[in-house]
Amino acid sequence: LALPADYRRVLEKYGREFFVVCNGGYISAGLDADDLMLIITDPDWVRRKLWAQARRDAAFGRLLAGGPGGGVLLGGGDMAGNSGPFYSPAHFRDLMLPPLAHLVSALKAAGVHYIFRSDGDLRPVADMIFGEAGCPGYGEVDRLAGMTAGYLRPRFPGLVLWGNVASQDLIEQPADKIREEARACVEESRGSGYFHGPSNAILKGTPVGNVEAMFSV
Repeated sequence: LALPADYRRVLEKYGREFFVVCNGGYISAGLDADDLMLIITDPDWVRRKLWAQARRDAAFGRLLAGGPGGGVLLGGGDMAGNSGPFYSPAHFRDLMLPPLAHLVSALKAAGVHYIFRSDGDLRPVADMIFGEAGCPGYGEVDRLAGMTAGYLRPRFPGLVLWGNVASQDLIEQPADKIREEARACVEESRGSGYFHGPSNAILKGTPVGNVEAMFSV
């Protein structure tokens, strides 16, 4: 296992000044109907897949830790919508929690900050992800699904939140509303462990004035 050559070149050029995005740390049971059906029909296969992902991601994280960009790894994997996770907390505990906890522990030992990323409402499994598994970072923090900094900060005081201004609002709402929402995000974060920005990404077509409003607070 090695860092791709193109990625290494970008890291060497920009990694000491900027956070270079790397999506090498995903761990996911999958999203389509066949993937989700396997959770019921062949959980042992899903378990083996998740453990294989965890071991691969731990190895990749160790490479990052020794590279020019330092140790920050984007991971997790989409597993929820606005109404909650796509599979039950019981299945999460049985299948996902053990390899996720192993991954986080291995990365922590290597000095790697692991960011669990998923849109949607993760509240039914948040204690397992950020408490029991101990994921230190959380990205795609979906404000419109209830995952606000105000909800998360008192429950997980040390959790690093990577953005919380709703990307949908950023493209659809007027600048004054964006400024108000951005101010709420910053205040809810209690002034620490929060990288201010959109919940996911700045979508194509987002008004420049809204981006400026988001960062004006």
